[in-house]
Amino acid sequence: MEAPEDSEDELMEALDGCLGKLTDSQRKLVFKRYTPGHSLEEHAAENGRSAGSLRIALLRIRESLKSCVEKTLSAQSV
Repeated sequence: MEAPEDSEDELMEALDGCLGKLTDSQRKLVFKRYTPGHSLEEHAAENGRSAGSLRIALLRIRESLKSCVEKTLSAQSV
């Protein structure tokens, strides 16, 4: 049986690989969103977009990352 640390390491490796597949603008949006002290509204204003459009973009990015991570992990377990 795998130790929890092993599966967490595999998950983080898969996530890192999937983040690397994002476009630069998608990656910047994710990092801005999850960096403490930055708001989605500020990022929207800086980029001339609405906060709502960025929320939709983030939703799609998260769905894409989830799918990528799941595929990566299932390929590793074969």
